[in-house]
Amino acid sequence: MSMFEANLQALDADLAQVVRGAPEPAAELEILDTPSGFPTARYGGRYLHAKRDPWARARRAFTPQWVREHPVVVFFGFGFGYEVETFLSYADAEAAIVVEPDLGLFCAALAHRRLEKVLSRDKASFLLAAEPDALAGVLRKFERRAPERYAVNAEALYHQEYFENVDAVLEAAKNRARINSNTLRRFGRLWVRNLIRNVPVLERAPGVHELHNRFDGLPALLCAAGPSLDRALPYIAQLAERMLIVAVDTALPALMQHGIEADFAVIVDPQYWNTRHLDRLRPESSILISEASAHPRVFRLFDNPTYLCSSIFPLGTVLEEAVGEKGKLGTGGSVSTSAWDLSRLLGADPIYCIGLDLGFPYRRTHVHGSFFEERMHVLSDRVRPAEQHSFQYINDGSPFEVASNDGGYVLTDQRMMIYTWWFANQARIHQVRTVNLSPGGVAIEGIPAGSIEDLLSLPSRREMLESRLKPLRARARSSTRSSTRSSAGSSTASAPPPAPGAAEEPGIIEPFISHLISRLEAFAETAREGIRLVEELSRHSEPDLSRLNDIDAQLAAFEYKDVAGFLLQEVSDRVQAVSLQRSVEGALESARLLYEGLEESVDYHVSLLRFAVRLPNKSQVFSDSVEN
Repeated sequence: MSMFEANLQALDADLAQVVRGAPEPAAELEILDTPSGFPTARYGGRYLHAKRDPWARARRAFTPQWVREHPVVVFFGFGFGYEVETFLSYADAEAAIVVEPDLGLFCAALAHRRLEKVLSRDKASFLLAAEPDALAGVLRKFERRAPERYAVNAEALYHQEYFENVDAVLEAAKNRARINSNTLRRFGRLWVRNLIRNVPVLERAPGVHELHNRFDGLPALLCAAGPSLDRALPYIAQLAERMLIVAVDTALPALMQHGIEADFAVIVDPQYWNTRHLDRLRPESSILISEASAHPRVFRLFDNPTYLCSSIFPLGTVLEEAVGEKGKLGTGGSVSTSAWDLSRLLGADPIYCIGLDLGFPYRRTHVHGSFFEERMHVLSDRVRPAEQHSFQYINDGSPFEVASNDGGYVLTDQRMMIYTWWFANQARIHQVRTVNLSPGGVAIEGIPAGSIEDLLSLPSRREMLESRLKPLRARARSSTRSSTRSSAGSSTASAPPPAPGAAEEPGIIEPFISHLISRLEAFAETAREGIRLVEELSRHSEPDLSRLNDIDAQLAAFEYKDVAGFLLQEVSDRVQAVSLQRSVEGALESARLLYEGLEESVDYHVSLLRFAVRLPNKSQVFSDSVEN
């Protein structure tokens, strides 16, 4: 078998098929021998790798310390694979994402180097002759990581325009990762606490995967809470006759004030204050779409049939092992992104959007009468009126102008532009017809502007919509109400049989949680062994740091390590700062910080999980207010 065929067998079957039909390299390619015995090449007149030893640059670039600090790397070009192979040789490497525009060059690499170990690695992803936007789909797996880039210079220079587009996608992902990191630092413990308080809901509520294509080919109106929603409210009753109404939580009060209940209400926020706009709302027909880390008050306020989407957090993912996966919804950082992806999941075509401004048209932040706008009025006084609160909210994000749907310009900020990029990318990936009815909102590539008036001529579909909504409400209602009573703290409510597709029997999640607690406690004990070993090594003048490798290997092999490491953001920052000292003392201190952080994180999870299954010695963490 030739070297090329052996490499192809190691490659994913679909990619192998693509490679077999590859054209000649895009640039002139000259394969060269080197004194080291490993081949190098000139590509378009430039060396892909060093002339004498192709490994030299890779070894300089990817040191153990660098890989530890940058475990996810996007490679701009593969060349002959020396850099990718070096990076993946380190245990701390999490993912190598190779973006290679030249299939011919990739074929040449397969023909001249044994690359089976690289091509077959689970940690390696290959985008071969793909559109730059394809990178976004791969990077969704690393929402809490800021990926680093590494360019094979000869390729990056030859395909400069292509890699500039790749770089734009990567920068958007890095910005999103930074926001996610800051959000995790702020809300991580709250997400964990909410998840565990909502275990009864998680156990019984059906998943959104059951809603797939239930409204195939029917139009939907996604109602966000931007200022342009005001323009649609006079027509909202007529629109509701003609299309499915999907609304984010902040838009619900405005809709109900005009006599319309959303068919689907999407509420996923973990914070207490973001539930206040639900006060005094009692929709009778809305189906609640939520996530198990939403604030528990949501499920107390809404005694509605509920469908859950899968959690994006490790603890939620693990708990779903007991009750079954709920089904994923897109998480672009805004509830509007989840509402759009729900509309797509439902099979809606087209999806009309109103209030999706992604900026500050008319220098306003929300629809009139929203809780946030009313709160500005409540907090205002003679020296700090509501307008000043609004001005500060807008200007704190360093706003700038971009093109709007009406041909003018509108203020937005970097956070909103990340959402704008998300919508443009998703519409392109899924080829879902989406129309933005927000004239003053940010113009989104691939999502044209439309007119509300044009929709009023659509035929009435409310009777058909209700015929499809009715069984969905019935499917979830009994199990949802049982879960809500339980999560609210009722100890007397009897539990009805679970709905089809939910847990097989009441309480099935409790044995799983008990198992999870025991495994987490074993993990914590390993972390404590690491702390004791660090203390011992600190007393030696020349400590043998390799003794820490066994501890690290045990922690890395643990099946629930993502749960244990979820709350390590602040600790990780401190570990990285200490590691930069590049000394024995720094290495021991970073190890100690890591082990102590893991122990503390596990203790926090276990104390809450004990409460969920009513085990003895549970923490009193729920005795203080969680309404914050």
